[in-house]
Amino acid sequence: MTFMKTLLGATAVAALPFAASAFTFVEGMSTGGQTVTNGVAMGIDPDQNEADFDFFWDSTPYTGYITFSSDRAFDLYFENYIPNRADSGQFSGLTLRDSMGNFLQNGEADANFCGSAEFDVVSGPCNLVTGQNGEADYLKPDTDTPIFAKLSAGTYTIGLYESNRPVGGSADFRVSAVPLPAGGLLLVSALGGMGLMRRRKSA
Repeated sequence: MTFMKTLLGATAVAALPFAASAFTFVEGMSTGGQTVTNGVAMGIDPDQNEADFDFFWDSTPYTGYITFSSDRAFDLYFENYIPNRADSGQFSGLTLRDSMGNFLQNGEADANFCGSAEFDVVSGPCNLVTGQNGEADYLKPDTDTPIFAKLSAGTYTIGLYESNRPVGGSADFRVSAVPLPAGGLLLVSALGGMGLMRRRKSA
């Protein structure tokens, strides 16, 4: 009896980190020009399973970053890119840095484009992103397919750098927690049911 209670308690505690997800804003900053419409914003949905990252500027060079933490694996989506003019070939640099200081790359990577970004957490190898009119093989908006999948829980910095053109625009990203496997949900439910049954017997 005591062994069973101990086992149930230990299993329930072990399952807690996987039962819920939370994205937490750590810090964010931008620079470029003397205008209030250069900035960054992060919004977290009520159940904390998703968060949005918005970068916007109307003067260059522009650098913006947001540092956040996640207690669960997640996917990163590139949702939108809107230059102030729909010229083909316009692009910006996206950086993603993990808590170890590593810059993560995918798609058309560039080791130099973001090198002159204002903040050190953005100044490094970056991924080139563009709108649907972009002609090169850069990352394009896609709300269904993540540009980085199943990133481990931890603290990350997502940054955006624009050196020249588009001189104004916005780029939107989203992180979404990887769903808890069905087996994990069943295990948590079963353990909860067993605990309830034993409590009724004791009463």
